[in-house]
Amino acid sequence: MENASYKLGSAIKRIRMENGLKAKHVAKKLDIHPSTLSKYESDQRSINGDQLPKLADVLGCKVADFFEQNVGETPKLTA
Repeated sequence: MENASYKLGSAIKRIRMENGLKAKHVAKKLDIHPSTLSKYESDQRSINGDQLPKLADVLGCKVADFFEQNVGETPKLTA
């Protein structure tokens, strides 16, 4: 069961901004449209779990960093 308070998108956006990366740059590196990244960051679209390692690489972090502030909560991922 998903925990509605878990915000993977917020973590993605926070890390991107902490690293001073523009959304357009990150989207280009991921080969996705900037609106797709925006939807990930606003939790309007679920990110595929297979994409998390690539996203972490682009953002210069570890996959675990996306979940650091959400310990004990269930992430919203798609298979």
